[in-house]
This record gives sequence, C-alpha cells and structure tokens, in this order.
Amino acid sequence: KRITRGEYELGENEGINGEFLWLKNDINRLSAELSLEKILREKVENENKQTLMDISHDFRHTLATIIGSAEKLSTSLEMDYEKYNRYVNVILRNSIRANDLMNDLFTYSKLDHANFKPTLVQSDITEFIREQASQFLSEFEMAGVDTEFDIQETEITIPFDEKLLHRAFVNLFTNCIQYN
Repeated sequence: KRITRGEYELGENEGINGEFLWLKNDINRLSAELSLEKILREKVENENKQTLMDISHDFRHTLATIIGSAEKLSTSLEMDYEKYNRYVNVILRNSIRANDLMNDLFTYSKLDHANFKPTLVQSDITEFIREQASQFLSEFEMAGVDTEFDIQETEITIPFDEKLLHRAFVNLFTNCIQYN
C-alpha cells in the first residue's frame, strides 16, 4: 500500500525471515528502482520546463525588440535614411530570429513524439560545417568576434539530419555572438 502511494522506503528487515525476507528484499529493490525512476523523470520534466522557459524568454525579448523598432519607425516624423535602414534591419533580423525560435519550439515538441524520426542522409560533414561557418562569418565580424575554424580538408561522409544539425549550428553561433 505504501509503494502505491509513492512511499518507496520500506525500512528494515527486523523479525522477517524465510520466503518473506526474500519477498521483502525483492520489494525493496523494486522500490529503490521506482524511486530512482521517479527522480530521473522529475529531472527530465524540470529540464523540459527550463527549455520551454528559455525559448519563451528569447521569444519575448525578440518580439519586444521588433515592437520597439516598429514603434520608433511609426512615431518618428523625420528620420534620416541611415537610421531608418538600421531600424528596418533590426526588425528583419529579429523577425527571422522569432521565426527560428518558433521552428525550435515546433521541433522541440516533435522530439518527444513517439513517431518522430530524424531524416538521416549520408553526406560530407566537413563540407556541411564549412557552409554553416561561412554563413555566419560576416555576423561574427560585425559582432567583433574573432573566429578560427580548423575543419578537416578530406571528406568525411556520415548520416545526419541536415535541418536539425543546421538549427543546432544556428543556435550555437547565435548564442556565441549574443553572449560572447
């Protein structure tokens, strides 16, 4: 009865012997395993909540930046072209970031689904990494981040999901630029 209520600690074996001792030991082992499973499940649930909170925070921040820039554009009667262009670029970059965050959220929700299977394709990982790095070189430079990539020249063909790995690189590089 105590196990069904989630009380997994059953206590000592005082006054128990024979088959009842064997049964109690088995129940104690089962209880210990159930207790560990409960701890691990709670840890995963907390990590999932933290991931959702992180995505939500980034999304709110991104939307606030878009709204602030759009309000500035809509309320400024006179603005030079350079300043106008800066606000438009902020809106564009952050709109793309918001879209990426929504895609991250969608992908994250799919990962827990039993039917989700990554689309693995045999491809050259070294060339893929070079392409990912080259897409961010100008952003690294604008952010003042010094970069050095040491990517093997010879082809290495492995199976990977290009969309998921691309998203991982975008997140990695974006975080590097934002928090470096």
